[in-house]
Amino acid sequence: MSDDYNVASGQDPQSKSVLTLAKEQQELRKSSFDKDKKDKPQRMVSELYTEGIKFFRKFNFHIELSESGDHVHHKILLPKKPPEVKGISYPARFQPLQDISSVEEFQRLEAVHSSMDTDVREFWEPLVRPKGGDTDLKLTSERMLRLKNMERTHNTYEVLDYNHTFDPTSKIEGRGLVNNPSIWVPATEWFSPELQNVRFEDVFTIFPPAEREILKLIIGRVGVGRSNHKPPGWNHPIEHTARMAAVVVGKDAGLGKSTLFNNMNAALSKCGFIAHTFKKTDDRFGLKTAALADIAYKDDTSMKSLRGFLSSEETKILVTGGLFQTEEKFQTAEQIWPKCALIVNSNDWDANFAYDLDPGID
Repeated sequence: MSDDYNVASGQDPQSKSVLTLAKEQQELRKSSFDKDKKDKPQRMVSELYTEGIKFFRKFNFHIELSESGDHVHHKILLPKKPPEVKGISYPARFQPLQDISSVEEFQRLEAVHSSMDTDVREFWEPLVRPKGGDTDLKLTSERMLRLKNMERTHNTYEVLDYNHTFDPTSKIEGRGLVNNPSIWVPATEWFSPELQNVRFEDVFTIFPPAEREILKLIIGRVGVGRSNHKPPGWNHPIEHTARMAAVVVGKDAGLGKSTLFNNMNAALSKCGFIAHTFKKTDDRFGLKTAALADIAYKDDTSMKSLRGFLSSEETKILVTGGLFQTEEKFQTAEQIWPKCALIVNSNDWDANFAYDLDPGID
């Protein structure tokens, strides 16, 4: 402002005029906003939730409610090229749904969110701008998860949907190509000729033939998924009675068991499979994450821990795939369908364990 006024900053007549006008305009906008908000009927949260899901989907963002979601109980997925793996050539049309993982993708999400209608945008704001405490989105998501949990207790034959395919070229069902799975087993013809000639025994060289056949079953179980899930493109769920656990015993340290299975888990993660590593196999808490993973692995298990783990009721339920009640610290217990295949690595084994095991595990 002009120095002709020997007054404090903001106190000269011109500044006062501008500040007064700005204040009047602000109050006018606030009054208009409050009036519109008052006159406009309040929309149901279920409507705001559904409309937001559909709006994000128009721009290829798949917002999925999930027990393990990192974004207000949701996963934010985009169809995009699968991770590059030497020896596998994916067709251009194959675009699996994967978590957003770059600043550019998050900026696109923000742009989509900012173009929503005001009420829908405000409801979904915690997804892009996390807030402390309870929000409408957080409370709605938690309620929907509780409703799903209640439904499981009444529907013991629930058909599960993991968007998991082991038949992306539809050779088994023949119902069309699968382009956007979340978990997948690559088709044989996508592998290079050299890899197609590799056999199981060429990789798992440290195990005898009989043990290799057992390992084929457990790894095959990981690839197919648990019973009663419906792969994309199928009109019926998978049904099998395969058990979901294996104890890998190597009497001598240094055989390469850990290296082999760590590499296997890393390879599976390239195809959307989630691998969980146990810290302790005898802890009653923290089993929810393991149960919802595709493969749960424990390396170098002690004899004491192994015995307690194999004789527990929780392990029996995980192995047989029954409805499983999880307990997490400071959270309400809930029931979930476990999907993990268990692999426990040990340097020793006691044949007397069999006398204490449930027949469903033995």
